[in-house]
Amino acid sequence: MTTEVSIMNTQAVALAADSAVTIQTGDGNGQKIFNTVNKLFMLSKYHPVGVMIYGSAAYMGTPWETIIKVFRKSLGEDRKDCLEEYADSFIDYVSNIYSDSQELNSIEINHIKNTLNIFHNDLVAALEQSLKDIGTKEDATKLLARILNYQIDQVISSMSKELDGADSLDCMAENNASEKMQNNSGQVDVIWGQVFSQLPIPDDRKAKILDLSARAAGFGEFFSKSNSGIVIAGFGDKELFPVQVKCNIEGYLFGCLKHNARKVTKIGERQRAVVEPFAQRDVISNFMQGVDPSFFTSIKESFQFLSESGYPEVVEDVLKRNGVSDSVVDSVVSELVSRGKEHSVEIIQKLDLHSRKWHVDPIIEAVGFLPKEELAQLAESLVNLTSVRRKMSTNAETVGGPVDVAVISKGDGFIWIQRKHYFEPKLNDHFFKNYYKGE
Repeated sequence: MTTEVSIMNTQAVALAADSAVTIQTGDGNGQKIFNTVNKLFMLSKYHPVGVMIYGSAAYMGTPWETIIKVFRKSLGEDRKDCLEEYADSFIDYVSNIYSDSQELNSIEINHIKNTLNIFHNDLVAALEQSLKDIGTKEDATKLLARILNYQIDQVISSMSKELDGADSLDCMAENNASEKMQNNSGQVDVIWGQVFSQLPIPDDRKAKILDLSARAAGFGEFFSKSNSGIVIAGFGDKELFPVQVKCNIEGYLFGCLKHNARKVTKIGERQRAVVEPFAQRDVISNFMQGVDPSFFTSIKESFQFLSESGYPEVVEDVLKRNGVSDSVVDSVVSELVSRGKEHSVEIIQKLDLHSRKWHVDPIIEAVGFLPKEELAQLAESLVNLTSVRRKMSTNAETVGGPVDVAVISKGDGFIWIQRKHYFEPKLNDHFFKNYYKGE
């Protein structure tokens, strides 16, 4: 895990990233944390553009650091009019790294396994509930056989409705998931056996489940946990104020690079400053909003429950115990629920307004006037704040190590404020002499 932050105003953008990375052991039962990983890079040696990586540190097994530096070399002195063009060029470059083969790659295998696990877990939960509802008078094996097909159809129907209501990714419009899964039926059968070894799924239902698994490849709701976040920030040649582009990339999936739509944030007359955390956002969000996000959510949910369900139920119980007719009870409860929803919305809006007025807006206003040096200090402090919070807990310290900080401005370009090296710079003059050699 990691924490990173981007802070922008009309002068510059400051980027900061910690150095921690969590590696799962081969058996999946343990983990190692290293505090020496690079996550912040120059995207161009010549122009004011930087990039940060969070989530998975590799793309299809290749470290992002390697991909970024090879792309940077291929980019050379080429300049783009706007930052979004740098992002598009980078995404296009990544999509062409992997040449589509006839066999399933590791990302595709993981996608199939993940979606099948969703079916399996939902089906097991449904079967367990059915057995509880029916009881244990009959033999469990007979019960399982009797209700299995019904519950399979229910889970398939639920998944199908979820896909029908989800937004498909434009980048996956041409994916060939179904065809590739059919052409690699042997590999798919192995994956199926690993997931459904204890459940006898009929062949016709199996075909439907695999078809839905293929469909799921085209939807953003089915990103795996191994996807990577990409943040590109800086200036295009014709841009006076900084711009930031972010997206998530999962991998080369069934003939397409699976990534969500780019989110673009621009500094201008309407938006003079931005503070945006990435990956582990809770501590920085707490600093910005004046309250922990999970606590804020809990307060909102409590108000909604009290006004829309809890209080009406108490009133209903009191009225019934005092002999009030059912028609009057229903009318009163209905009115309470309706009014409760209105009031809960008003309360939540007031909480949001208070947070913005007294916490978010003052910070954003101050950030709008910060000079470049202060932007860098704030970015570093926010990352360190998250690191300290993780250290003062009983959980793994998933944020830590040296903090890399860079400031990107229109006039000065990409400037390192703080940067770690895995080597001693004084002993490696040749590295810096060769940095621009031949370009």
